[in-house]
Amino acid sequence: MKRQFFVAAAALCAAALSACAAPFAERDTVKADGKWTMGREGALALSGKTVSSAAFDDSKWMPAKVPGTVLDNMVRNGILPDPYFGVNNRRKLKTIPDLNDVDRDYYSAWFRTTIDVPAEFKGKNVWLRPEGINYRGEIWLNGTLVGNTAGMFRRPVFDVTGVAKPGEKNVLAVKVVPVDFPGDPKPKAWGAKGEWRNGGDGDIGKNVTMLMSIGWDFTFSDGIRDRNTGIWKDITLFATGKTRLDAPVVRTKFVDGRHDKVEIEAEVTVDNYLGRGGSGQFVVFEIEGTDVKERGHIGIRRGECAVKSFKAKLDNPKLWWPRNKGEQHLYTAIFTSYSDQKGHENDVIDRVKVRFGVREVTSDQKGEGGARQFYANGRKIFVRGTNWIPEAMLKTDDARMEAEIRLLAESGVNLVRLWGGGIAESDYFYQLCDEYGLMVWQEFFMTGDTAHPQDRELYLANVADVVKRVRSHASISHYVCSNESTETPGVKELIMKLDPTHAYMMQSECDGVHDGSPYKIVNPMRYYEDTASDRGSRAYGFNPEYGTCALPDAEYLRTFMPEKMLWPIDRDAWKYREGGGFDDMTTVHDIMVNAYGKSKSIDEYCRKSEAVDAMNHRALWEVWNRASATRKATGVLFWYANTPVPKIGSHAWDHSLGLTSAFFAQKSALAPLHAQFDYLDNTVSVMNDTVADREVEVVAEVYDFNTRLLAKKAHKASAPAETCTDLFKLELPAELTPVHFIRLALLEGGKQVDSTVYWRSTSPYSGPKKMDGPTTAGFESLESLPRTKLSARASAEGKGARVVVRNDGKGLAFMVKILARDAKGRNAKPAFYSDNWFCLMPGEEKSVLVEAPAGTAKITVGAWNAEEVSVSRDVAWTVSLPADSVSTLTHK
Repeated sequence: MKRQFFVAAAALCAAALSACAAPFAERDTVKADGKWTMGREGALALSGKTVSSAAFDDSKWMPAKVPGTVLDNMVRNGILPDPYFGVNNRRKLKTIPDLNDVDRDYYSAWFRTTIDVPAEFKGKNVWLRPEGINYRGEIWLNGTLVGNTAGMFRRPVFDVTGVAKPGEKNVLAVKVVPVDFPGDPKPKAWGAKGEWRNGGDGDIGKNVTMLMSIGWDFTFSDGIRDRNTGIWKDITLFATGKTRLDAPVVRTKFVDGRHDKVEIEAEVTVDNYLGRGGSGQFVVFEIEGTDVKERGHIGIRRGECAVKSFKAKLDNPKLWWPRNKGEQHLYTAIFTSYSDQKGHENDVIDRVKVRFGVREVTSDQKGEGGARQFYANGRKIFVRGTNWIPEAMLKTDDARMEAEIRLLAESGVNLVRLWGGGIAESDYFYQLCDEYGLMVWQEFFMTGDTAHPQDRELYLANVADVVKRVRSHASISHYVCSNESTETPGVKELIMKLDPTHAYMMQSECDGVHDGSPYKIVNPMRYYEDTASDRGSRAYGFNPEYGTCALPDAEYLRTFMPEKMLWPIDRDAWKYREGGGFDDMTTVHDIMVNAYGKSKSIDEYCRKSEAVDAMNHRALWEVWNRASATRKATGVLFWYANTPVPKIGSHAWDHSLGLTSAFFAQKSALAPLHAQFDYLDNTVSVMNDTVADREVEVVAEVYDFNTRLLAKKAHKASAPAETCTDLFKLELPAELTPVHFIRLALLEGGKQVDSTVYWRSTSPYSGPKKMDGPTTAGFESLESLPRTKLSARASAEGKGARVVVRNDGKGLAFMVKILARDAKGRNAKPAFYSDNWFCLMPGEEKSVLVEAPAGTAKITVGAWNAEEVSVSRDVAWTVSLPADSVSTLTHK
């Protein structure tokens, strides 16, 4: 019997424990999601406004994926090699033409499909809405030009009432044209020293588009060849009566700061663009599950567009909170326009709905030294956040998005910054952030590495469309115009008019937010002494970019790198696949991996890297936990969580959604209640990110290399809400072996709620310029760690598969790894684990909840010093991602 398995991660609040709902829709629509074809180079010769349907002959066109780009579809059809494999994308090889080196028609294309327009659309006004075309688009329906688009983030609505054929198959054709200013990946003359060709020559910024497509140090330094030309979001059709409702929004405000009384302000736009007879109509606003229901009359004449506003009060509402602070309750508001004041269902003109949360998320500069401080419903929030970089070729969908946002939440962060050189994400992105309690910092496609938009009005129109689309989401928490730059005139006024409920900043490093760094791997001792950035102290106040990297496993490296480039390490190829060498994976990271002993294969090298990456990520986050109290820090945004292309320097998870040891080290460090150890001053602290004071006990144990207990200390203490508390300094015994282990167990009410094993060497630390110290050097002996033996069993439990792992040997089981594997023995992805890459003392066991995709054949459990074993029970797995989504994660 097949069962559906679901991970219930302990760190997630109760509201996030259930599976996320399907994508929420503002209105009923018909998607153009049938079979698409793509044609290039004169596929259609159109002149004038209308052509016959016969002109749309696509018999010689190629199959196409939409949403998708021109380049991606050329790769899918074998016309161009995969830019994600090896060094195919390297510009100097000229295997993939760059938009700047060819006629723009090379990456211009026509996309065609048929769409069934429902028969019930007959007699109604029919509208077509392209949700996202990059960069310019012509939209033709049944041989008639119905609209033009410009700017990547516009979502205009076109009247197709006289063109659409309800009850029939309709031919939809879209011509896409690349950005007006393709720019060049070569470095700009005015770039900052060491900016690593970010933004190329800067001209890409003259467009309103995804600026990172020209090249950046976290993706390919020489860019995406077609600048992501294509239809990157859905095209939809819908029908209404005489007028159309649009841009619904609900705002909430606590009365006198009280959470039991809320003032509601709601509005919706009523558009009589068609001019088919002006009329008076009644608009009704209601909130599902409450007594709120307001109605009002609006007289709208031919060609007019008016905003209808409502006010209401809501007593004792259920609130929306960021993760760890409470539940994420969401309400649904419905706006309905009627032609008759009685509001009969057969008199409905149009209906839209919007989800919102009752909350106030604000920020100011009242943190220590003027640092930006965030608040949720009046409560101070220490931001443990991350940056979000979109998939570099826009190869994503709802299933992949759901997996990645779930990983964000399980990793422990509470805020996501949509970096200004990326995009305004899909509706589902914001919906998932609502449901998981992730605050969103929204930037608007401008950076200090690129020029400002040449067409200011077009830029403002794109900004307006984005704000109207996202402003009701409970997760929206902060608006920032640009990344490290100035703003376009009028943008602040526009945003504040459309959504005055949140703070606004001109750019990402002002108004209480200092500049970022470090961005690459460093000796972890530098985190503890706050020298990780060569620019000076950075672990204070609010840091918008503070990061490091992790190496994927060897199995995944082989999917996008030829074996000859992997071992011996082809340093030139590796540097290209880590942003032109920016991540220091072949220098600093390589030194740290070799500190665990010289490797004989890429598999051994990657296994040792797992220890390095776990150490590095844990240290980074635990330092910021402590900084929240000792340095009065208000927040940090990790640079960055997801991975935009298959990379040597990946992040918390790799591009294939394969999880790394770094992910679980971060998840442990950001647990709501966590005990931690500082390698610099040997301080043991407890971090409590929950809203309640806790009474805890921390047990610290020191073991030698052979797992002989050398010292033990138990300490009972109070852990005040939302702070990190130093408890004691751990006295290390004199008889330490060169490599030894420290185990911290956190107990509450006598029950263990958190445990962490730290490995440490006796190597002395001699400063930030050296690669030595107890976190970094002297780990060669771990290769000869005494062997131990693991056993494992699995059973179905509710919606989860419980895997229980036991250390049956006499020594420490180091870096225990659980993997779901397919029939060929490969790592099954995406899979979710409540814990992984942990250590077990002799006789200790741990239970882990696992969710794995269809095709999973078995679960294996292994460790650094233990043979791999298979779980003793067969488990039937369910589909986590559709096959097409999985296919976008593979490379040839």
